[in-house]
Amino acid sequence: MTPDRAQIHQVADACLFAASFWIAFALRTNPQVVAWLNLDPTPTPERCRLALLPLIVGAPLILESQGFYDGPPLAAAGHSLAALQGCLITTIGLVLVMYTLHFVSPRVVMMFFGVISFTLII
Repeated sequence: MTPDRAQIHQVADACLFAASFWIAFALRTNPQVVAWLNLDPTPTPERCRLALLPLIVGAPLILESQGFYDGPPLAAAGHSLAALQGCLITTIGLVLVMYTLHFVSPRVVMMFFGVISFTLII
């Protein structure tokens, strides 16, 4: 993959991770999802939006370290494994960042984020 094309893919993946984080919070605050999963209603903390910056910067770097951008775009097995590893590491990293910075976030958001980010990246 050419360097310009890889950079475009990295920017697109950073946007997908940010969108998946936003969707996870939207799902967690949706009254229908809260009722369906029998969760306590909780408002969206405004400070959690600050977690988007390390996510946008770090997610493409983590995917690159896992070899996500190395192979051909349609190589299914290696591509899926690298995406799964990258999403798992990104989710764990995001949990650690939010814990370190004392951001209050519902645990379900992180589970939603991991599943949504993997689905969007694949």
